[in-house]
Amino acid sequence: MEDDLQRRAQAMSDHNDWGEAALAVYESILQADPTDEAAAVGRARCLRALGRMEESFAVLVTLMTERPDNPVARSQATKTKRHLDAKTRAEHLLAKDPQALFDALERAKRQERDHKFQVEGRRLLARRDRTIEAACALGAAQRRDRDLDGALNTYRWAVEKNASPESNPMTHVGLSGVLRDLGRLADAEKILREVRAANRSDHFAGITLAAVLMDRAEHRGDRSGLGEARQLLGAAWAAGIRDGVIKAAYGRLKSIE
Repeated sequence: MEDDLQRRAQAMSDHNDWGEAALAVYESILQADPTDEAAAVGRARCLRALGRMEESFAVLVTLMTERPDNPVARSQATKTKRHLDAKTRAEHLLAKDPQALFDALERAKRQERDHKFQVEGRRLLARRDRTIEAACALGAAQRRDRDLDGALNTYRWAVEKNASPESNPMTHVGLSGVLRDLGRLADAEKILREVRAANRSDHFAGITLAAVLMDRAEHRGDRSGLGEARQLLGAAWAAGIRDGVIKAAYGRLKSIE
């Protein structure tokens, strides 16, 4: 039984799955062996990816008290503490004036700074509003912070709220972006093609799909999709999309071709 739990934990870790199911596995391992340091760190990582920062930090503090020579626990605790500090700042602004928090988050986004503050502020708003739009804003902030564990959980929650690529494209495109960041190109491509099948005029999905096809060429030597990538970018350009993202994509494609 314990070996089976360990195998499940390893499989989930390999797929960057740090959600509720993984948390249950780590907690079962710790019930069988409370001294399992790797399971304790895994549990703390799941809690942080689920936004349960206080619980995650408490687990890590206990582990560091018992095993002060564990460098992973110390590193994870430092990261979690930064989120807790950012959460305190965001809570203060929300209590003072929700608009003040929103404005501060928008400034931080434009200036590309305070990423953990962006995450924790967006998390407060997402928990308050419980909307797909708020969840996607949180997921985007998590991606900027390179918190891919948390972003995956966030977008999966939004998919559970509305699993339709046609009526909820922003969630599916956001999820594909996280999967792309994780190197899961086939999974990302599958989602983007579903969005495109539902709406051929979704050029944001098309630009993202072009990026995945270029990833395949650059990282895996598969150049078979470059012609399609150029077509997707051309369709977006013809539709009037002329921002920095598509210009950068064209530049990247030229360098690959």
